[in-house]
Amino acid sequence: MMHPDMDKLLELQRHDDTIGEFHRERVDLPTRIAAIDQELAADERALRELEEEVARLDRERRQIEADIAEAADKIQKTRTRVSEVHNTREYNAVLKELSSAEKRNREREEAVIEIMEETELLRQQRAEREQIHGQKRHDLGEERSELARALKALDGRLSKARAERDEISKHIDTRILRQYDFMAGRGMTPVVSLINDKHCAKCHLSIPPRIFNSLIAGDQVQQCPSCRRILYLDNSVIEAAQAAAVEAKAKAEADRRALDEAIAASKAREDEAAADDEKAAER
Repeated sequence: MMHPDMDKLLELQRHDDTIGEFHRERVDLPTRIAAIDQELAADERALRELEEEVARLDRERRQIEADIAEAADKIQKTRTRVSEVHNTREYNAVLKELSSAEKRNREREEAVIEIMEETELLRQQRAEREQIHGQKRHDLGEERSELARALKALDGRLSKARAERDEISKHIDTRILRQYDFMAGRGMTPVVSLINDKHCAKCHLSIPPRIFNSLIAGDQVQQCPSCRRILYLDNSVIEAAQAAAVEAKAKAEADRRALDEAIAASKAREDEAAADDEKAAER
């Protein structure tokens, strides 16, 4: 049978494997939650940027409209001046000024129209994005809640697994446990390695007969001479080896008895022959 601590070591290793998997999930879940938060935040920033652009265009439009109104007032005053001009040179200068002012105002009016069209397009884009973002916020919100629930449940399972590990550790020899924890702390997993066909399953070194026989006897915890991992044999191998040993012992005893019987029979024949010789001599 196995060394008394070996079953506990294997159970401890199974718990450590489970705890390791929980830790990996524990890292992954917050990362996924953070990715959702970042995606939603990016969408909200994009919406705010659209709002800010619409607000900027509105301010620009209002400023241009104010400039148009101010220019229109000046144009009206310039038109009034036309009737007051008394020479051709001044008249032409005023007309040129009027034409230039009217052209600039038409350009402003065209700019207002362009801004209004661009603003309307941006508002439509924002409405569409808001609708998409609203659905995404709903879907990702549900996913985030599910991940948060999974994280909470995982923390519970992790806490339970750690408590169970602590309980298992109490039933393992302190020296062996210290050796196991040292190797596990150095990342030498699995710490406990199976022997396959008399070879360490981890480093594939051939296990010396002395160590192999000790594991069959179950009298000591043994380490691989190469990788230093704690070794164990499957119970079926131990049972088969022990059965073979019992069979070999029984055969040896049977052979010894047969030899003893053969020796006894030979001696009996010798004694009988000696007795016959003695009788013949007496005659």
